[in-house]
Amino acid sequence: ITFSAAVIVLTLAIFAVRLAQNPRRVLAIDFTGGSVLSYNYAEAPATGAMREALNAIGVSDAILQNQGAIEGARPVLQVKTGKELVDGVPVAQAATEALQKAFPAAGIVLAGEEVIGSQIGQDLQRDAFWSILLALAGMLIYITVRFEFGFALGAIVALAHDVLITLGIFTLLDRQVSLTAVACLLTILGYSVNDTIVIFDRIREDMKLDQRTPFRALCNLSINQTLSRTLLTSFTTLLATGSLFLFGGGAINDFALCMIIGLVAGVYSTVFIATPVMLAWYKGRRPGLAAAK
Repeated sequence: ITFSAAVIVLTLAIFAVRLAQNPRRVLAIDFTGGSVLSYNYAEAPATGAMREALNAIGVSDAILQNQGAIEGARPVLQVKTGKELVDGVPVAQAATEALQKAFPAAGIVLAGEEVIGSQIGQDLQRDAFWSILLALAGMLIYITVRFEFGFALGAIVALAHDVLITLGIFTLLDRQVSLTAVACLLTILGYSVNDTIVIFDRIREDMKLDQRTPFRALCNLSINQTLSRTLLTSFTTLLATGSLFLFGGGAINDFALCMIIGLVAGVYSTVFIATPVMLAWYKGRRPGLAAAK
C-alpha cells in the first residue's frame, strides 16, 4: 500500500504539473476541443518534415499519427491539433495546402475532418469523470449486498488504485488522455473487480469450511488457492493486448497500452491491496457473512 501510494502521488503530481503548463499535452482534443484531420497518401513523408511544414503555417501543436494501411485500403495519417482556424481559414484547408505544397510527390489527400468545440470537450470531461465515479459507486453497492461493506471497501480501493496507477503511468509515457483511454479505464474496472470477487468468494467458502483458522491466515490461504487462476487469466489477456499494442495503430495502440498497464496494476491490487484493506476494516476479526445467495 505504501509503494502504491508513492507511485500514485508521484505520477499524478507530474500529470498535474504538465496539465497546468499545457493542457493539450496531456488531454486529447476530445476534452480540450480542436480538429482531427485524416489523410490518405501514396508515400509517407518524414514525420519531422511534416511537422515543420505545419509549424510554418502556425499549427505548432500538431500531433501526427501514421496508422498504416488496413488490407484493401489506403494508409491513413492523422493530424490532431487544438486549432479550428488558421488566419481565418479552416485548419483543414490550411494544413492540406501546406502538406500538398511541401510534399507534392506524396499524393496526400484529405480523407476526413472532425472538429470538436471547446464546450463539447468540457462536457465530455464531465461525462468521463461521472462515468467512472458511478461505476465505482454501483460496484460498491452491489458488493456490499453480495458480501459485506468491508469486502466492498477493499474492492473499491483496489479499483481506484488501478485507475489512478494506469492514468498516471499512461500519461507519464507521454500519451494523451482521450475517450479511448476512458473506455479502457472502464474496461479495467470490470476486469479487475472480477479477479477480486473470485478471491473474496473463495474467502467466504473457506470461512464456512474452516471455523478455527484465524481470519488473517485464512485470507492468505484463499489468495494462494486462487493465485494460479489470477496469473494465468491475466497472462492470456496480456497476450491479446500485447498483440494489439505491437500491431495496432492509432487509438488501438493507446487502448492496448492502457490495458497492459491496467492489467498489471489489477493483478497487483487484487492480491496486495483489496484483501489487506478488507482485513484492516475488520481489524483482523472474522466477519459474520450471511450464507451465499
